[in-house]
Amino acid sequence: MPTQFHAPSLVNQILDSFWEFENHQSIYSEISMVYIEVTSREVGLKFICGNVNFSISYFPKDTGTVIKCFSNEKTLENQNFLDIAFQDLKFIFAIQKCPIPNFDLRFEESDSSDFVGNSLNILIANLESTILKTEHFLMDLDNQIDALKILPFIDPGFIEKITFINRIKSDDKKVLKIEKIEKLEQWGRAKSVDVIGFR
Repeated sequence: MPTQFHAPSLVNQILDSFWEFENHQSIYSEISMVYIEVTSREVGLKFICGNVNFSISYFPKDTGTVIKCFSNEKTLENQNFLDIAFQDLKFIFAIQKCPIPNFDLRFEESDSSDFVGNSLNILIANLESTILKTEHFLMDLDNQIDALKILPFIDPGFIEKITFINRIKSDDKKVLKIEKIEKLEQWGRAKSVDVIGFR
């Protein structure tokens, strides 16, 4: 389990503006939604605790990473922004007491398939043996290889719905092959599966 969240002071500052909590970790244990959007320029990690939507962005800057939470920011020198973002994502899942109802993983259409593949490899390297407990997993993609990289990290004991959305928003929609995905336990355990934007 990761030992720290990289932006606790930023998040705590925001939390303090809403509530007076002695233990902020109790907030993290009630996350209902995690939304992560990855581009070659930043990672936007959004999570909802109760009725409050927290948004943290991780930007590359020279050889370091800038972390922004609303108007607050901090800089980590000699740190890769993808590594830092995905370590924090792992931390969020590690302290969650119950399955997170919704986990969305999205990439920018303008980013290359190589960047998406590399980002997923970095995510997996940071997750190590972590199992992501979520009831609904949504991912945008343009091939089944990307789905096969991340689905094994989803706990099959909690998954109820899987949604795949075509990342490439073109009129010339491609066919998504799923013959390997269908063999995964996660796919078989899900009560509902949706494939959107493919023909």
